[in-house]
Amino acid sequence: VCAGEGIKDMFSDRGADIIVDGGQSMNPSTEDFLRAFDEAHARKILVFPNNSNIILTAKQAAEMYSDSIVKVIESKSIGEGYSALSMLDYSSDDADVIEELLKEDMKSSVTGMLTKAVRTTTVNGVNVNKGDYIGFTNKTMLVSTPEKMSSVYGLADKIIKEESEFLIVAYGKDATVHEREAFSTFISNEHSNLEFYEIEGEQDVYDFILIVE
Repeated sequence: VCAGEGIKDMFSDRGADIIVDGGQSMNPSTEDFLRAFDEAHARKILVFPNNSNIILTAKQAAEMYSDSIVKVIESKSIGEGYSALSMLDYSSDDADVIEELLKEDMKSSVTGMLTKAVRTTTVNGVNVNKGDYIGFTNKTMLVSTPEKMSSVYGLADKIIKEESEFLIVAYGKDATVHEREAFSTFISNEHSNLEFYEIEGEQDVYDFILIVE
């Protein structure tokens, strides 16, 4: 499950057979999943929800579907889904074994997202003002400032660790050319030890999605 043409292509390139449109504010229905299961036409199906709000619906659809064995891999972010899919090993024909391996693979990935705050609040000790640019991972708020680039730099600094090996950034529809160039320069200057990949994610809502592994 994902949104944004570039992100869809990223998952397809990693071997995903079916893409279900969805993400923050546009959760797919059980019917969307059931149609995808039919389209997959496989004995065993692995589902990557890539959002904690979508896991329950995916599981409900899996329970309703009787034509295949459906395993919902509880990926809570684009990064977890990408990490798991990248490491997918088909050498075992046991879906339970594959599921457990994928759960382990997801632990090495962190996804940071940058968007604009819609209300004033305090989350995880971070004061957020309406209109601020906020950076977070899953449900953990990490940074909030009035300036977009300051926030994305702060987000990157917080999720990139000494042991991190690579960073993928997916630029959203509202990220300008200047902002993309500035972020690329920032990574080159401040985190030159990382393998750095850029994609035109074209996603709504999030100006930047950072995947660190």
